[in-house]
Amino acid sequence: AAEGDNDLYGDGLDSNSVRVQMELKAIGYSDISDDATKKAAGLMDKLDVIKGYDDGTFKPEDKITRYDFAYAVMKLLGISPEQYIGEPYVFRDVEKNSDTARIMSFAVENGYLSADSTGAALPYDSIKASEAIKIAVKILGYKPTVKNGNYTAKASSLKILDGVDISGELTRGDAACLLYNTANAPYFKMTAFGNNPEFTKDSDVTLLSEFHDIYKANGVITATHISAINDYAATEKNEIRIDSSIYNCSSNEYNDYLAYNVEYYYTERSGKNELVFAFKGDNIKELVINADDIDSYSKNVYKYYENGKSKTVKITSSHNFIYNGVKRTDYTQKNFIPKNGYVKLVSNGGSAYENVFVWEYYNAVVENVFARSDKAVIPFLY
Repeated sequence: AAEGDNDLYGDGLDSNSVRVQMELKAIGYSDISDDATKKAAGLMDKLDVIKGYDDGTFKPEDKITRYDFAYAVMKLLGISPEQYIGEPYVFRDVEKNSDTARIMSFAVENGYLSADSTGAALPYDSIKASEAIKIAVKILGYKPTVKNGNYTAKASSLKILDGVDISGELTRGDAACLLYNTANAPYFKMTAFGNNPEFTKDSDVTLLSEFHDIYKANGVITATHISAINDYAATEKNEIRIDSSIYNCSSNEYNDYLAYNVEYYYTERSGKNELVFAFKGDNIKELVINADDIDSYSKNVYKYYENGKSKTVKITSSHNFIYNGVKRTDYTQKNFIPKNGYVKLVSNGGSAYENVFVWEYYNAVVENVFARSDKAVIPFLY
């Protein structure tokens, strides 16, 4: 709670019981540092293509097996192992009629992988990058356009190798990036069959739209169920507003993106579309200033110290001011300088920062924690 404001959130709680608005952590995995891999892994996890682990890690440097990559491709094409209708092959090293047999049979039947000369499917061997690239090109439908068997050249022209290390065996992180790029590439769709097949390529038709009814867009998150910016009001619970459109959203993890431009994926539904995944846009600028480093704030200009040097930064006059996750309109100049915490300035691509996030923390001795109407209540000893 802010100093001198015991009912900041309008709960009617007394001075000894205030609701704590928790800051959400950044979306992603604790062992992925770069945004491109984090974004790719996040979407692949949402689609159950390549899952992260319960401990919050993704293990991006681990090698991915032939079985796991075949399963990922199957899921990307909207197929579950139990939906495979072919007669499972009999492999020397795979239990007959098992999920592994079905997944490897799917891969072999479609020419994505092959068994060795002894009849072994080698499901738990690491997959080579060259094998994965060939599969990616094939599932996109571009096999008829490949010249001299050069799948890597075709994949490169489709930009599905961006950010992917293709030397040797594929890692989980590189597999996520490869499949993310593949999922967003134009789908080369066969429209006429027979001796003279015809194909069509439309940049708006992708594996995501074709097999999952998922579409990609960009916009600014203007409201969550906690707060809103501009003239919008907070949404209902399990909703989020991007620009002027409201989406169903059962996850609260995107509340921390309020006022951010995002790249997002959604599914069209009758009545209201559903948000599948969102990630920060590419042209966002962020500046974090710790409270102890702030010298002053006046007339939309922060003066602060960085590595012992005095610096200044300007924010727009029509900025959004968000205090502990909630937009405030009743603030004064002193609220721009937290006593303990930090300031985060965000620009969605402009020359000046238009969003000011102030996170202010207070130390207290906590007596206990309990829930009241789905809200965490913390009574303090003092």
